Amino acid sequence: MTKNIKPVAPVTESTWTAVVALLMPAYPGITKEYIQSRLTDDDSPLDYIPCKEACRILHCDPSTLWRWRKEGRIRGCKPCNGKTLYSLSDIRRLLQN
Repeated sequence: MTKNIKPVAPVTESTWTAVVALLMPAYPGITKEYIQSRLTDDDSPLDYIPCKEACRILHCDPSTLWRWRKEGRIRGCKPCNGKTLYSLSDIRRLLQN
């Protein structure tokens, strides 16, 4: 099944300025480049889960998950809210090993 994807017009600089100005009160320091990097990232936000859920799936303690992240065994990301989310693809990989 193919998706019906409609072409999107490029975003103008004035639109970027408005978006950043709108988000600035809630996310101080946010930039156009940060937003663009999040939009073009290979993983969608739905490909990441919170620490508690990752620990439940992997049957491990949060400190173990933190150590694995520091060792590079699993990817973690901290979106604007500051809470660490973990990659589902890495969790699947860990479960297969």
